[in-house]
Amino acid sequence: SQQGEIELGKMAKERAASDQVKQFGQRMIEDHTKANQQVTQLAKQEGVELPEGMTAMQKEKAQKFSQLSGKEFDKAY
Repeated sequence: SQQGEIELGKMAKERAASDQVKQFGQRMIEDHTKANQQVTQLAKQEGVELPEGMTAMQKEKAQKFSQLSGKEFDKAY
């Protein structure tokens, strides 16, 4: 889900050692926030309800990443 990618991007900004990984996390936040807004608007117009939260795979990644920081996080992300 878009929200899941935003959350993973936030983790990258907070836990990464590399500025490149932090910048990538920020880009993920920005891109997926914009995409989420567009999808939400379209879904409302079409009367479609969107799932919220993270997918199972994103939850698994978040759990793994939550135990890492610095260079270990960079490598895993």
